[in-house]
Amino acid sequence: MHQSPIFLIGNHKSGTSLLRSLLDSHEDLFVIPNEIHPFKHLGYWIDYDMRKNYPKQLSVREKVRNFKEWIEYSNQAFDKYADSDTRNIWDLDLLNNLVKQRLETDQEISDKDLVDFFLETPYQLIQKKPIPQNKRIVEKSVEHGEFAADLQKMYPHAKFVHIIRNPYSNLVSIRKYIGRNKFPFLRDPVNALYNSYYYLEKNQRIIDNYFVIRYEDLLTKPDETISEIAEFLGIPNQNSLYQPSSLGGNWAGNSTNNVEFKGISAKNINSWKTNITDIEIKLVNKLFSQILSKYNYEKLEPSESFWKRDKAEDNLKSYIGNRLFPRFYLK
Repeated sequence: MHQSPIFLIGNHKSGTSLLRSLLDSHEDLFVIPNEIHPFKHLGYWIDYDMRKNYPKQLSVREKVRNFKEWIEYSNQAFDKYADSDTRNIWDLDLLNNLVKQRLETDQEISDKDLVDFFLETPYQLIQKKPIPQNKRIVEKSVEHGEFAADLQKMYPHAKFVHIIRNPYSNLVSIRKYIGRNKFPFLRDPVNALYNSYYYLEKNQRIIDNYFVIRYEDLLTKPDETISEIAEFLGIPNQNSLYQPSSLGGNWAGNSTNNVEFKGISAKNINSWKTNITDIEIKLVNKLFSQILSKYNYEKLEPSESFWKRDKAEDNLKSYIGNRLFPRFYLK
């Protein structure tokens, strides 16, 4: 495979899926339409709370089996709130053959060899042929922030694009995503944001080809932001970069409101302001004030008591949990 892959990094609901869809139809790229989660299949320890995985000592066969099962699951699962619909696009007979070929070798198979296999195989399963050597692979998995250094070691010429979103807006969007019509326990989303922002700062210190963009800039000044992305990646600035797609077709979006996606728009960029609660404001102010300042986001102040129950908090258990766990953070 081409040894200069592109990895998209960012927290849940931060804009990674939109960014992936903008790169989808570029002639120099193959954009994997779903998250591959290579380090989960390898049995690595994942700290990111919304994709947490405890370490396991796995054989090569078990690692490949994990990947195979993930593709099989992706071929039949559907979630209207998910970022992609990949039902019935994978050739499962070909998958079985490729897995068999991968395992039938006398050579030692390293984790790098397996990640190559995880990244190359989706193209073969969709296009029914090996990926051309001049095609660069684009992949995004939400836990990649903490594995960017591993990926850079495997692929020294890789490039990373980390997209961030206003922490207030991001937390509200995740809360609506995981809670659907209920107000959920906020611990996992808050810890996930903490993990993502921690590696956002760390990765910029240790990785050279690491580019950070704001979700809000992608919506409000797409021409300028997309041009900067294309220049960083070293790809032609084609018209296709301004038309979100998935496997060359229409991208349905992944709105938490299940709203049909019609293109890049800043129309609802501030809708979170009518949904945010005081406890969310307090948590963001306590944990992510540096992010607010560094990336020029306005700092809000809560208007009500910490203990005031929001009208959306109809679940007493979640209300109690959301008032107890922040005590660790809000001292």
